[in-house]
Amino acid sequence: MACILCRGLATLGLYHVGILASGAFRRNNRVELVAFELVPIFEGEVNGDVIALYSRVLGRGFNELYESVRTSLDTLPIPILSKYLIIKLTMIEGGAELIRKLINSMASWSLISLRFSRGASRLSGYDVLRLDPLLMGLYLIIEKKIIADIYAVLTEAVRRLIKRKKSKYSGAQRIKVDVDTINYVIRYLEERTTLGLYRVIRSIYKDEATREYLSVELAKNLAKIMGAYGC
Repeated sequence: MACILCRGLATLGLYHVGILASGAFRRNNRVELVAFELVPIFEGEVNGDVIALYSRVLGRGFNELYESVRTSLDTLPIPILSKYLIIKLTMIEGGAELIRKLINSMASWSLISLRFSRGASRLSGYDVLRLDPLLMGLYLIIEKKIIADIYAVLTEAVRRLIKRKKSKYSGAQRIKVDVDTINYVIRYLEERTTLGLYRVIRSIYKDEATREYLSVELAKNLAKIMGAYGC
């Protein structure tokens, strides 16, 4: 039976170890302060060692995650940003072990993302995202040892998207290519369909900056996880 603390955490979410960041952005000739918090929640029973490991991994990578949120908050849609942060968390020391423990826990996982503006006085965005499909996709690419390749593709696409959004010379079509690449990769990790595989490989190859990360071996391993559902 779950202890009182575990039941409380399951009810409230891991709010005390959420990913929190803020930034200032210029909109319509005025500066807007924006704060963002990402809170994992679970339904079921989770051992204390899983929560402890999550806290340790988050602690090791907090500064890097904070910087990612700060630079991407005005660029990426909140659902994509939230899932990108979970993928980024996987790359931190202990992250792969954390994903395995989350998959093997007797619980289902979700994310609550909150966005505040005007000095955190107004709620301007709220999402509840089901996390289990992404966790399974991450588990599979960890086992296939292609997590670093997928992370490199996403990081390059995000880096260039941020750069283009800041440049007044970047066209909407070029920005769309970056967003499509990020979106297709995340969706394939969640759904693992034939169409999703085609879109991922096509988008990575179509984008000259991410094309160098696409290899025959990567494509084969992506195909191997298609339709997979368990460990």
